[in-house]
Amino acid sequence: NFSKSGGNRPVHVPVPVPAPIGHADGYGNVDGGLPPPLFEKLPGRRRLLSSAVGMRTWTRLAAASNLGAPIALPDREVLFDSGDAVHAAFLLVDGYVEIFHHVEDGRSMVVRVLGAPCLFGVAETCGVETHYLEGVRALGGASVHRIELQRFHELLRTDPAAALECLAG
Repeated sequence: NFSKSGGNRPVHVPVPVPAPIGHADGYGNVDGGLPPPLFEKLPGRRRLLSSAVGMRTWTRLAAASNLGAPIALPDREVLFDSGDAVHAAFLLVDGYVEIFHHVEDGRSMVVRVLGAPCLFGVAETCGVETHYLEGVRALGGASVHRIELQRFHELLRTDPAAALECLAG
């Protein structure tokens, strides 16, 4: 919020802060960060819903300790930066992360906000990339499972539901 001068008295102008779109609560419920009537009219709603529901296998694998212990990330902690060597894919199980790029003046620009549950770092781990194309950092704190490359590829080969969810996400 900020004030600007409106003649002799200041005028209060509220500045809305948009919520991330596509947040799911882990049970397939997506709020989209929007009020229900507005969310219902969102053109990409079906994709958001299928993405959240599509993480059930990965959420189950995490709950069964098949992905190791979750890692708690404090606000603004960088998980990896663009140009870092690819070492793992990640399952976000709680909170939010920002995908960002560096701009010429040294600042970073957020290009997307992801909410739990979701996989990220997948394009690089499944493709021919040897380095991450974007940076990822926690937004307000987050909890992730780090899935090492060998384990991630093994799960994709041996668990068809996990592979399908990965493709659909």
